[in-house]
Amino acid sequence: MDDGHSPARRGPIGLVLVFVALVASATAWLQLVEGSDRPFIEDFYRILMLFAIEGDWVFEEDHGPAIKIFAFLAPVFTVFTVIQLVTRDFVHRLVLAWQLHWVKNHFILAGLTEESFLVAKSLHEHPSGFHAVVIDANPPQTLKAASRRLGIPIIVGDPSDPEVLIGARVDLASSVISFLSNAAEAIRLILAINAVVESKIDQELSLDRGGTNVWIKLDDISFGLALGEYFKLPDVAAHVQPRFFSLDEVAARRLVRFHAPDIYADAFGQERIHIAIYGFNRLAIEIIKAVVVQSVTKCEFNPRFTILDEDPAETESALLAQLPQFLTLTDVEFRKLHAYDTGIADNDYDIIPQDATIHVVCYESPEKATSTGLSLRRLSLAPPPDWDNGMHRRLNAPVFVRLTQWKGLAQFLGSSVERPAKLDMPLYRDRDIPDGLFAFGMIDDLLSADDLDAFIPTIIDTPREEIAKHIHFSYLQDRESLSSKYGGEAGLQRRAELNWNRLAPEYRESCRQGADHIWTKARVIHSRIVRQNAIRGNKKNTVGNLGVSETERQALAIIEHRRWLNERILSGWTYNEKRVDFARRHDLLRPWEEIPEADARLDLAMPERLQAGIQSIGLDLKRELVIGVIGHRNRPDLYVETDFVRNNLRKELDSLLKEHPDKTPVILTSLADGADSIAAEIAIEKGIPYIAILPLPFEAYRQDFDSNSDNAGNLVSKLERFMGLVGRAERYLEMPLKFGDLISVSALGDAENVPVEREKQYALAAAYIVERADELIGIWDGQPPKGIGGTGGAIGWRFAGRVPSEFASNPVFYDRPAIKPPIIIPPHPEGS
Repeated sequence: MDDGHSPARRGPIGLVLVFVALVASATAWLQLVEGSDRPFIEDFYRILMLFAIEGDWVFEEDHGPAIKIFAFLAPVFTVFTVIQLVTRDFVHRLVLAWQLHWVKNHFILAGLTEESFLVAKSLHEHPSGFHAVVIDANPPQTLKAASRRLGIPIIVGDPSDPEVLIGARVDLASSVISFLSNAAEAIRLILAINAVVESKIDQELSLDRGGTNVWIKLDDISFGLALGEYFKLPDVAAHVQPRFFSLDEVAARRLVRFHAPDIYADAFGQERIHIAIYGFNRLAIEIIKAVVVQSVTKCEFNPRFTILDEDPAETESALLAQLPQFLTLTDVEFRKLHAYDTGIADNDYDIIPQDATIHVVCYESPEKATSTGLSLRRLSLAPPPDWDNGMHRRLNAPVFVRLTQWKGLAQFLGSSVERPAKLDMPLYRDRDIPDGLFAFGMIDDLLSADDLDAFIPTIIDTPREEIAKHIHFSYLQDRESLSSKYGGEAGLQRRAELNWNRLAPEYRESCRQGADHIWTKARVIHSRIVRQNAIRGNKKNTVGNLGVSETERQALAIIEHRRWLNERILSGWTYNEKRVDFARRHDLLRPWEEIPEADARLDLAMPERLQAGIQSIGLDLKRELVIGVIGHRNRPDLYVETDFVRNNLRKELDSLLKEHPDKTPVILTSLADGADSIAAEIAIEKGIPYIAILPLPFEAYRQDFDSNSDNAGNLVSKLERFMGLVGRAERYLEMPLKFGDLISVSALGDAENVPVEREKQYALAAAYIVERADELIGIWDGQPPKGIGGTGGAIGWRFAGRVPSEFASNPVFYDRPAIKPPIIIPPHPEGS
């Protein structure tokens, strides 16, 4: 880390260089300007003596003003240098003592690494004004100097030394985050924290505090959870609550949250999630675990995984060693694939899974990962190299590439979400090229201290922790209530139903997994998690106002039980008629229909627990109002009067929002030039999230956008406008190339000679919107469609209440709303 030119070293080196320059210039002045007749070495010595405050000779002899001024500067420089060298550490210690005197509810970071520095920097720059204190026995000079420039206190000492922890005021800290190199050092740290906290506060107060949170970075979280029994000792658990994390686990959780696999599988019309993973490592394992636990919806089929690596047999052995019960929860296939530094070879086309709904590239080399991602995109759009012999096209599924640094290749891929300007707004980019390539896993994102935004999983995710606590508390209340009615059948179990402060790490982690799944459950019941201050109307937020039907309640209960089953099984639990926690045996590891009535009723109370949990952190669960907008594009034979459509579309949206004040709106639009783009711009104006449903890959869709002039004669790029709207979309979904490849769907000729494959792709996107919209607004001239689908066709489907089977998809993952007649707006005043 220390390159020899750190700020800590540049100070003394700079003083030496200044000293040499002063002596050399003064000596040269005597010899060359004043014409001294003494030997050079004698004048050099006489100048040196000026720094030792031996300068009488300057005034005893006839010297010019330059040397006399230098005679005054030399001793000043000497005094300054002495003070600088002697008091440097003293000043730092004085400033450090002053900083530590005032800190409270701060974060202590054990170990100064690139990762911990990013956390400290993020905390320091957070708008809530968090404070961080870093402890390291031998901090790298570069990071140490950078931390001091930001005003972050650095304590040089052993993080496991109680005296050092006392100096860092660990008894008043909010959390301690360990970036120490191994688990043994982390355990020493935990024991030292326990000793300090126990000596500082009495037992009763420590229990009220709930113990000091200690977050421990481990590559393998399961190893940390295995230590849970040790941390359950009363004299440790009362004061210290360890929590284990890995950057791979956070990256996987973040990927599944932002890019839910069920959303893409539903858009592709598949009957199950199919994840293709390229490169097997710890990140791949965490992604598998996250998908198996967090993507449980109404789909009854297990997710499918295809793992592509150099040695399939070794990969299979390694995976089953890590997750012995994995095969009971998934369908998995191992394939041999050699990914070159330049990507995947064309002759390996057939090795790529045909129906994968997501591709995830996990290679550690950023160059190899990026080239593989680019190859997958190209091969998924190209026609099969051996079509004549029955080779099939691959789905143009999104490709996610793991890159650890945002600058560089991740910026090149350019399809990563940015943080919102305001917390109440969806995540967006100013401009995006929707090419189906996404970078994820950047360390800066994983470590940032966005604890106020539960939409962004990071290692410091206080909202997730609060939701988990509330879920556990509500569970205990419900179970105790049912216990009085059902007796021993629903009686409290000692280990899983202790209060949060005494709960073993494994069970706390289970509650966190339950908190993560809230986003999936919300999609199942067509709801959204929003901020309470973003809810329209004056209605007071109360638990249980979702209007959940009995069918939905039953569905949520079954989904939660399946999620819990998957989580327990992955953790090594097995079924037994009698529950024995220490042996990891559980009597409820069976289908939901077979569990006792009391336990079933616990799952049936899920909607209220979900809403109460998220309301505890200032969020709420509200029903979605999905508004689809379909309309004409500008073309030679039909013009769309922008202002007319904009005003009428705004009025219809306002009317729908007024009609449904208890729902949160979201708009579906294909962003085509004309009515679709106007709808997106109105959504931005009103702060309504919208989802872009793209009928074609960008490489083909861009042909619909050319440059034109606005009313003032300025050249306006429709393509730039389109990419700007994509960037502000909550997400974009690229429809599968169901009817052709990139060549066959490319626009050829004029508007009257559009390839039939391209027309069908437009119809496929329209069908997606028609099937999923609660309300559909059509900007339509009243004329029947001239081709396949189009605006007229989509409007006709809506009036008919169904979509043709060629374009329809089955509601495998979520129920579809009833198809209601559309709201019609003419494209121009003459049409009204």
